[in-house]
Amino acid sequence: AGGIADPAVQAYFEAYMDALASVSASNTAGGPGQDGVVVSTSDPSKQYLQSASGQEYAQLIEKGLMGAVFYNQITMNYLGDAEMSSDNSTAVDPGAGKYYTEMEHAWDEAYGYFTTATDFSVDGNGTDRFWGKYADAREAVLGSASTLSEAFRKGRAALSANDLTMRDAQIAIIRSELEDVVAGTAIHYLNGAVSDFADDALRNHQLSEAVAFISCLPYGHEPIANQSQAMTWLFQIGNNNYEVSAATLIAVRDQIAIAAGMEDIKSEL
Repeated sequence: AGGIADPAVQAYFEAYMDALASVSASNTAGGPGQDGVVVSTSDPSKQYLQSASGQEYAQLIEKGLMGAVFYNQITMNYLGDAEMSSDNSTAVDPGAGKYYTEMEHAWDEAYGYFTTATDFSVDGNGTDRFWGKYADAREAVLGSASTLSEAFRKGRAALSANDLTMRDAQIAIIRSELEDVVAGTAIHYLNGAVSDFADDALRNHQLSEAVAFISCLPYGHEPIANQSQAMTWLFQIGNNNYEVSAATLIAVRDQIAIAAGMEDIKSEL
């Protein structure tokens, strides 16, 4: 919170990076008990570098940082109390072409962690990366991409009008909708892992993404799951993607759906 790095979280990701370096040294086909590239049996064009236990570290690192950095920076830092208490009356440096206030700049930083596109639109610009990609992917069920797009823009306009009541209302929407995107995406990949259960490469790939997004949940504002709860779900899944059962994945999915209030749409995600 507040943009302060947590050494334990840093060590967590560094361990993944070390593991990825080790797996990358393998020059054999991957499989149970063997690091290497695992090839999909249903679509040989899909190949993934995975550990002997089926962990895809590239996904665990990339998507995990989406939570520990991007999600956290949006909801807890740039839209947090400290940054939203900064100056909103004086342009930073008009002489250098910086006509925004410190508060407006913080808002823009938060938006930059959501998408790289200044003209983000559903099924269009900015839907290829960052949280904009995953909000757009859940749009049909959650409507989060369009809701977030409107909230970011309405909140930015409120800042320029110095309407802090409207700004705060949009912050609450952004925090809530992003939490839905995180939970909905974790459920989506658990569903995918169950659907692809018989294909080692695809199951492990989707499950690695699911695990990463579950680990993202505690990094938001008033999250549906704290670190302890997220770890409980991850403990149920276990550390070996070759030994997990479909029943376990469904059980974890259902628990997350209950916590997120998505029981009625969990199968659609």
